[in-house]
Amino acid sequence: MKKKNYIDYIANRPRVERIGGHGLFTDAGRPGYDRGEQWMALLRSKRAMLCREMKIDSASLRWYAALLKIL
Repeated sequence: MKKKNYIDYIANRPRVERIGGHGLFTDAGRPGYDRGEQWMALLRSKRAMLCREMKIDSASLRWYAALLKIL
């Protein structure tokens, strides 16, 4: 239940940049760094490095992210 609540929070929190109906994206889908698409591409491109540095088996990694608009 805590995971579901957290994911809902990062998907819908104030100032989140929505892609469709919410702000979630993962490396499974959904180019400067002034737009959400650019941040998504960056995070996805660093997945292998993050797993290696954090000693996480990439097959076990599940991640979620959301972008906040800065006003």
